[in-house]
Amino acid sequence: MKKGKLIICWDYELQKGADTSVLGYNDGIEDYNQTKFILQYLKERNIKTCFAVLGYAAEPGGLPYHAPEQIRQMAEEGHEVGSHTHNHKRISRLSYKELLEELRRSKDVIEKASGIECTAFVSPWDKPQYFLKAAIDFKPNTFPRLSQLSRGKICLALKRTGYQTYRIAPLTSRFNKLGLSRPFNVKGVINIPCKLSNGFGIDAKNLVKKAIEKKGLAVVYAHPRGLAHPGPQNRENFKSFIDFVSKQVEGKKLEIILPRDLIKN
Repeated sequence: MKKGKLIICWDYELQKGADTSVLGYNDGIEDYNQTKFILQYLKERNIKTCFAVLGYAAEPGGLPYHAPEQIRQMAEEGHEVGSHTHNHKRISRLSYKELLEELRRSKDVIEKASGIECTAFVSPWDKPQYFLKAAIDFKPNTFPRLSQLSRGKICLALKRTGYQTYRIAPLTSRFNKLGLSRPFNVKGVINIPCKLSNGFGIDAKNLVKKAIEKKGLAVVYAHPRGLAHPGPQNRENFKSFIDFVSKQVEGKKLEIILPRDLIKN
């Protein structure tokens, strides 16, 4: 019997992400602290996820900027380790040459740290967002700008540097919070739309229920540091969501997959 499917992703940035944040947070160490808890909780329930990590975080060195040992642990425990660029740059503002450098550098250091191939990509701030054929750099309360790079150029850069999947944010996701994901191929790269804001609140559970009902794919993501703060990403919401998901898997209604599984299929 066909089941609903779920991909769970994490944007893992450490202090480098905090330094480049436009939101003013300064607790990058919480990505490390909360990931310790996340890995243990997921291990106990045999749930695998995808950690999109900054290449900078995978470099040799110490906290709060670098944690290659924890990134190795992610891979050893069966999680996929993808790239979130090297320096947390807004790719919609990069040239094609600059994007290639970010992608190559990130992939190289992540693979050295994790010991596995890095084929998944997630862009910082989910930029650009996509509307029809346009790549748009959209911020709330500002006029949307066209990205310097089109979707085709971004996917071509990903293909050239060895990536095979790309989690994207459609602009319409702001108006369609419970949209299921329909992956599609651009330039040999599988685009995976994520149509839900970050977190594990009631919207995330309802999206999984919809995936089960429609036999479709739900994509949910969060930042590990979010578990330490109030809101839909916090620890209690995470635990409640994972326990709910675990029951659906046990009941043979839901299958947890990773971006790399879409390549095989």
